[in-house]
Amino acid sequence: MQTSPALVLDIVLLPSDGGAVGRSAGFAPRSKQYRPHLRAEGTGALLGVVFIDGPDNVIPGVQARATVALLYPGIDYSRLRSGTLCTVVEGARVVGIAHVVSSPQQVTDHPGASLPQRTQGASRSLSPRPSHAASCDHLSAFRRNSDMAHIERDGLTCP
Repeated sequence: MQTSPALVLDIVLLPSDGGAVGRSAGFAPRSKQYRPHLRAEGTGALLGVVFIDGPDNVIPGVQARATVALLYPGIDYSRLRSGTLCTVVEGARVVGIAHVVSSPQQVTDHPGASLPQRTQGASRSLSPRPSHAASCDHLSAFRRNSDMAHIERDGLTCP
């Protein structure tokens, strides 16, 4: 059993646009198998997480609240504080938008124990951005549904 910090997120997966944005299928947070990276607003750093709790299924286009464990000890996750807006990425693909709801809390028994430790290059830059139309549409819906009209997506000018 391993103890690790965890965060609560509001997340919206972007439906696939057939290109470099979105996800065609959902995932089951409680399976503890989904391990994307979060990129905090205003930075290119990718921070590894594993979804450990939430609804039975998170599907594209529908907002959900879920819990993620922070995977890598020794990595600076301080940018993921309450109120932070993030993109959810799988490799170079932007698959969603997340809003950090709670500050880190300790959780136990998550699958991060078997993962290799990151050494050099703890964070990476990711240059591809989601298409403006897809991101703006889903960010607008996310803001309406989560009472976050004041949040702007880094690097996007949305109507």
